[in-house]
Amino acid sequence: MKLKSIIDKGELVPDELLIDILDDAIKGYSGVNGFIFDGFPRTIQQAVDFEELLKNENREVSLVLALDVVDKEIIDRLLIRAEEQGRVDDTREVIENRLQVYLSQTEPLIEYYINKNKFESVHGIGTIDEIFNSICEVINRHIK
Repeated sequence: MKLKSIIDKGELVPDELLIDILDDAIKGYSGVNGFIFDGFPRTIQQAVDFEELLKNENREVSLVLALDVVDKEIIDRLLIRAEEQGRVDDTREVIENRLQVYLSQTEPLIEYYINKNKFESVHGIGTIDEIFNSICEVINRHIK
């Protein structure tokens, strides 16, 4: 309920609440051999907090993937999504702002995880099946 209230107001979920939610989710699936998170972490602080949470569970991040896509392609895809799905939050201005936020807050994670030898980039141009297969190939190389 707390999360819904925050999202409904258009606010960002505080890192502490996000980590608590992930902690509950991880504990709810104690018998599984891993997790895939899409779009998380988005900041260095989230990564640090998440690693501490995982450390307490005797787990660790094994791989971080990023789709390598040029800004023009991202903008074009999201504008098409806006038309097809009636997304009012996918205007050119909003998308360009999201890209700036990505550059300032999320892109530093690439270097962070490169330094931990846990980062791989996947070519994000092509069909959905091609990109999916590329992601699966990288994940399969890292499964222990």
